[in-house]
Amino acid sequence: MREKLARIPLLGMYFNFSAHDYLDAFRELSVTMIFSLAPLWVGTFKLHFFDNMSYYQAMKSLYSSGQLLCYSAAFLGPVIYAISKDRDMRRRFPNKWWFLIFAVFVTFISPFAFQTNSLNIVIFPDILVSCSEKIFIFSIIVYFSTLVIENWLKDNPSSKMVKDTTQFVDAVNRRRRE
Repeated sequence: MREKLARIPLLGMYFNFSAHDYLDAFRELSVTMIFSLAPLWVGTFKLHFFDNMSYYQAMKSLYSSGQLLCYSAAFLGPVIYAISKDRDMRRRFPNKWWFLIFAVFVTFISPFAFQTNSLNIVIFPDILVSCSEKIFIFSIIVYFSTLVIENWLKDNPSSKMVKDTTQFVDAVNRRRRE
């Protein structure tokens, strides 16, 4: 079953990763989200408790000027770095061009959209908010996927030790046969 799922284009590769790859990526994403989005969630709590706004209204009021687009661009910087540094690795970064095209597109469009909104040039502010929410969620998914792939590309210490031990045992067995 897993082999069949692994053949699905673009998504199949995710069935080849270990639970450890996903867990490490989730830990890193959680810490990154908690600290880098602190201005949003602290402001949301302040507006909710002191100004009696709902959580969603409070959050939306904080990013209605397109700040989520800037956060999206910031999350995609490490994606561009991770994709471009895999030249010396044993494995290649899968679907690297799709990741790179999305990351570069969002990174260049986000400041433009944010700046036009801050200058009150935006014609459809509701569309900007809706698009920024979707782009932010997709950027987080791309960032998480990159973390998972990066964990998979790295040789973790335990697999390296198993590989070294296997090579040592094979070398000893070859010498015994000689």
